[in-house]
Amino acid sequence: MASSLLAVETTVDRPSIETNTDLARTFEPLRVALALGALLLGLLVSLR
Repeated sequence: MASSLLAVETTVDRPSIETNTDLARTFEPLRVALALGALLLGLLVSLR
């Protein structure tokens, strides 16, 4: 009984790690766009 419970826990842990990396890949373009926007905003403010 304990070995089957352990097997369930390990199989549940692996997909959660994969979904975290998929989520990070999904939001990567948004992070890049926000970083570039902040950089451009900083340049505009510094030129004034």
